[in-house]
Amino acid sequence: MEYLFTWQVLFILGYFSLPILSARITGHDIECPIPPEISSNCTTIERWHDFVEAIETATSDSPLVFCPFNITKEEDETAAIVPESNIHVACQKANACMVQGRGSHIIILGDASATIQQMNFAGATETSIRIFRTATKQQLFCDCQFQRCVHFSNLPVG
Repeated sequence: MEYLFTWQVLFILGYFSLPILSARITGHDIECPIPPEISSNCTTIERWHDFVEAIETATSDSPLVFCPFNITKEEDETAAIVPESNIHVACQKANACMVQGRGSHIIILGDASATIQQMNFAGATETSIRIFRTATKQQLFCDCQFQRCVHFSNLPVG
């Protein structure tokens, strides 16, 4: 069994950036897709509801490319749920799409597979991207950043 990982840290809850480049797992290459071009068409996001609707209606036909945005999710707002399909979500410009707010930001269920690319997530008080155990397909996070996504009151002190 061959396990060779070329990414640094996959830690969804915390401070770490995820510069995931590629991996070789038991002889299968897994690589991040080429980022979208700046000139590509993009979806405008102005508020949390726009983001949720875009994620939940995404299809596997083509990547969902977001125009740069900065939105805040309130704790009482629901997380975006990835439909049971294969989706590719990307920011048009590297790390220019910021999702902030409390609770979880994205939930990946059942038979869903997601590639999330060039996105920033901050301030989650629960797991920023929650992947259910039943989601058995590949999940790929490419050039994403997770900042201040830990509920500090649950951490041991000392």
